[in-house]
Amino acid sequence: MTDQEDRSGRIAARLDALTYLQERLCETFVQKLRRAEADASLDPADLDRHLQVVSKLTVKTIEEGERLEIFRNRLAGDGGGGCLDLAAARDEVCRRLAGLRAARGGGTLSDGAE
Repeated sequence: MTDQEDRSGRIAARLDALTYLQERLCETFVQKLRRAEADASLDPADLDRHLQVVSKLTVKTIEEGERLEIFRNRLAGDGGGGCLDLAAARDEVCRRLAGLRAARGGGTLSDGAE
């Protein structure tokens, strides 16, 4: 397992944990809202604090999901500036080999890949 795969796995585990926490907090918040509708004695400040926690955790979950997607794309080989473009590398090698053959007199210089 590469370092990047390990890191991607750790981010995925953290995302799963954050998603679970977010779901539970949202359920708790909905329950508190329902109780607040039925019983006016609940503290509005408590509901506000709970909503802030749910909102922050939602943002964190989205950010972790984006980070995980970036790592998965890098591992898959698409996107990201640091990825190796194998087709372009192959074309460059073929172009250079053709140039060497032409310089050596063993062939002609071609524009395309061989």
